[in-house]
Amino acid sequence: MFSFDNLPEWILIRPIVSWLKNDLPNAKIISPTENCFEIWSGDDGKESNKLATCEIKKETVQIGKSKTGSKINVIFNLHSSMKEFPRAGIQMEIPKNFDSVTWYGQGPHECYNDRQFSAHRGLYSLKADELEVPYIVPQENGTRIGTKYLCLKSASGEELHIQSRKDFGWNYSKYSTKDLWKCEHRNELVDLTQGENGYYVLILDLAHRGVGTGVCGPDTLEQYRVRPGTYETEFYIW
Repeated sequence: MFSFDNLPEWILIRPIVSWLKNDLPNAKIISPTENCFEIWSGDDGKESNKLATCEIKKETVQIGKSKTGSKINVIFNLHSSMKEFPRAGIQMEIPKNFDSVTWYGQGPHECYNDRQFSAHRGLYSLKADELEVPYIVPQENGTRIGTKYLCLKSASGEELHIQSRKDFGWNYSKYSTKDLWKCEHRNELVDLTQGENGYYVLILDLAHRGVGTGVCGPDTLEQYRVRPGTYETEFYIW
């Protein structure tokens, strides 16, 4: 079993150690009220910490002259139980037939806060499988930031539209974040789009840390970190 005891000091200051200790992929999500969610560190036999609270309010609104949709107000409060976080966002499952993506934002390739200067703002379209970056060791990949509008499309013409006044990041993947966290080889990943009820995982990010963690080489700069605090936005979905 891996132990955090006796690790060199230069390793202990890396954010990845705190994320591992809090077992983020297995964090517990509870709902004390209908619109509020609390995120607690995974149960590893030790005292759990409340990592964040998230309040989501939904209302029906008019979209244009002839359509109705939902306005979703999302407020994250990231607690000081961790000094910094990997991301703050909401996640949903989308049926696998929505296999094409169009967005207005930065692209067309993946881009993060600290890896974005070659990703220009524009209107782009790709198949869902083209969003993935198949790194040899499975890891976070394929996120696009600086987005105002996102549309998921099916071959039969169905469309799901997502828009926000603030820039947001998004990720559309056939793998779970839990698998990307724990798997060491690509053949261990589980393709969630397989089977009759297959689906993609859509994540809409209010904030996402830069991908540098200082595991090898310098850590990401302060402006690319997600510190404790409040993060808020509104999504319009129709």
